[in-house]
Amino acid sequence: MLDYSTILMRIEKRIKSLEEKCLHKKYAGFSNDLAQIHSDLTLLGMWAMSQEARDIFNDLMGVDE
Repeated sequence: MLDYSTILMRIEKRIKSLEEKCLHKKYAGFSNDLAQIHSDLTLLGMWAMSQEARDIFNDLMGVDE
């Protein structure tokens, strides 16, 4: 599974791309950038949920990390 920092870096890169497109009024690929950001946000949510589930499981089993 991806590390959250990799996902966040991709989101940041796409947001900067959107900023440049808006600044220069060049909107080609704008929708694709938004779709990729949405996809990465979904992955980030899944990563966070898996971490939370792991923490809950460890708490139930009495495992210390």
